[in-house]
Amino acid sequence: MAAALAGCTPTPTPGPASAAAATVPTPPSSTPVWLLGVEIVGLVGETAYSWDSDSTPTGELVGVSIVDGQVQERRKIGGSNVNGKPRYWLQAPGGYYAAFGERPLFIAENTEGELDVQWTAPAGRWGTPVLVDDMLVAWDFAPRQAVVAFSTQGGAELWSAPLDREANGVEVGFNGKWITVIWQQYSASAPTPTVTVAQRVRALDPRTGETRWTQDFPEHTGGIAIAGDALIVASDADLLFIDGPTGDLVRRFPTGLPPSIYPEFAVAGTTVFVGVGDSVSAFEASTGAQLWRNTMALNNPKLARDQHHLFVTTKAGLAALDPSTGAEDWKVNLDNSPYGILVSDRGIATTGGRATGFALPAHFVPERATIRGRVEARCVKQSDVRVRIGAKSLRLDAEGSYEATVEVAGLVGVSATVHSDAAMEFEEQRFFPVTDMVVLTGKGEYTVSPLVLDRCEEEATGR
Repeated sequence: MAAALAGCTPTPTPGPASAAAATVPTPPSSTPVWLLGVEIVGLVGETAYSWDSDSTPTGELVGVSIVDGQVQERRKIGGSNVNGKPRYWLQAPGGYYAAFGERPLFIAENTEGELDVQWTAPAGRWGTPVLVDDMLVAWDFAPRQAVVAFSTQGGAELWSAPLDREANGVEVGFNGKWITVIWQQYSASAPTPTVTVAQRVRALDPRTGETRWTQDFPEHTGGIAIAGDALIVASDADLLFIDGPTGDLVRRFPTGLPPSIYPEFAVAGTTVFVGVGDSVSAFEASTGAQLWRNTMALNNPKLARDQHHLFVTTKAGLAALDPSTGAEDWKVNLDNSPYGILVSDRGIATTGGRATGFALPAHFVPERATIRGRVEARCVKQSDVRVRIGAKSLRLDAEGSYEATVEVAGLVGVSATVHSDAAMEFEEQRFFPVTDMVVLTGKGEYTVSPLVLDRCEEEATGR
């Protein structure tokens, strides 16, 4: 990925975790956005964490400021014996949870102030855990096939809730009332893999692990959310609101979309938020009553919550909605639809081929920005080159230059590629775009370093 532009020219910096774009002070009317060429694995308070495998033989955890993306700390982790990106990085009382393989580790500062592994879960094939007050709750596929709760103070096992043998694809969550478990059930006795229950949902008491209720679905759904004792199920083109303990259908809500739908859900108390098609809606989970609907330009949206907003990924970036009314409070252009949102009380980090972030509370004011540059077209007809700036597509002028004005807040992508009609003349379409990113800082005009579109090798080899 190209580095973000610092004013007009990218400045390379060594190491994947130090690729933050230099920033120019932004007018107070708009929150600064930063861009990194790394994968964020966790967000704790005002620090976003990534992993640098190349800095030392054992790697380092790198923390960057949620305010400006600048490196705040680089720390080794003693006792992990693995140099690889952790699957997650969760804050817990007195330390953090992570997994470099499959076993959860509790990591905290030792007496010298260095991060060290304090305890490790028993050998097993562990899924992604959830933190529930003073417990870590995770699924162990083997050898136990059980949901297990550990104390965050010392790692003592508090309870174990075995599921049916051959439970597969187990997802563990917590909805504020119950530990929730969703899985696909296979036969434990059939000679070949045989699905007996397409999806099974179970509610467990968070203090004891005892089963409170279970519901089965004979066909695979488009997604299930659990709010208290209410199930919200995507079935064909409808949302089904079901009472968990009894299985009674409370309401069928037609979305008006073609089947099959695969919504994104977020739950807050008795409210469930649903992102699907071209809209985000809020429902009262126990009745199925629609509270509000906001039509938006979405692309497989992801949802996240904090105390003040519902955050929604859009085709262009991220929007913050008032969870009570659905009204849009702000939106920021990231020139992509992130596939993950991490939220803390201090900021937001997104992932999606690159990482972006900014501090909370945020406020974004669109900037009228003129972006210009040139393309060096090698072994490509200049007339076949197209440049995309944000949502705008344009041709090069006689000198190979381009210029466009956009009005957004956040980031603007710039890419050059061969027009699809010209690319179709070749047996293999190897005309991937060359790209760069502009971080809007309030200055109004930006010059992009030359984009080199070099296809001489393809022409020489006949590919």
